Amino acid sequence: FIMTKSLFGFVCLGIAIVFALYIKSKASRKYILISTGVVAIVLLGIFLTGNEEILLRSTVASRLIYWHDALKVIIRHPFGIGVHNWESIQYVVQTADYSVKYVHNGFIQLLLDGGILAFTGLILLIVYGYIGLIKKYAEKKNILYLCLTAILTFIVTHSFVDINFAYGIVWYMIGLILSFSRTEKVMKSKLVIPVIILVISMIAIIVPEKEYVNPYPIEYQQAYEKNDLEKMNEISAEWMKNAPRQQAAYDARYYILDKLKDREGLTALQFQKRE
Repeated sequence: FIMTKSLFGFVCLGIAIVFALYIKSKASRKYILISTGVVAIVLLGIFLTGNEEILLRSTVASRLIYWHDALKVIIRHPFGIGVHNWESIQYVVQTADYSVKYVHNGFIQLLLDGGILAFTGLILLIVYGYIGLIKKYAEKKNILYLCLTAILTFIVTHSFVDINFAYGIVWYMIGLILSFSRTEKVMKSKLVIPVIILVISMIAIIVPEKEYVNPYPIEYQQAYEKNDLEKMNEISAEWMKNAPRQQAAYDARYYILDKLKDREGLTALQFQKRE
């Protein structure tokens, strides 16, 4: 973590430590709340005075664009679009030029991939973890539960700005933390496992992966292999219309227009790229 030199990481680590301190010491709570309020007022002041560039560095601004575009998709597809389909669908909704596998927000990514069911499941797990850890620390005053709370807080806060949930080790850590936070009543009901399996099955049925896969590259390649210039022209025009910011779409369109010696089309394409 230290070797990545991530500013987001250090900020999230600070939040995790402060939250653990808030739980541990009642005397510190007043000062933590006051400090949090001051920070919030300063941040608000920065935005109100038009100095947001102090905070919105290129990486932050890019993430805000990803999130904005992804939320438009989530609203239209509340049950998700399937894993990895953001790679194809992003070019239809993006408001800037980019090509990313993940939107750099674990929770938004989960809403994209699995929809509200997967998102709700994770939130319930996290809330359950916090309740169990805080309750056990209050009962036993064992520093272990405080450390686990800090780790969970770090994972949760950092997931708002990065792709933590793309790594299996993070899910392993969450599972490990939850195992320490469990209570005796967990899993007593024989209906728990069947319900979980049913929900997962519903997600698999509701979200057909192929529905969102971009078909144009394959169709264009097939037409190219047959040297079917008319078909390539037709496919590239539609591809460019549906994914105007995708570099691959632009390259395919440029190639066929150049092949057909369509100078007017090339001029229009270059003008569109500048826009």
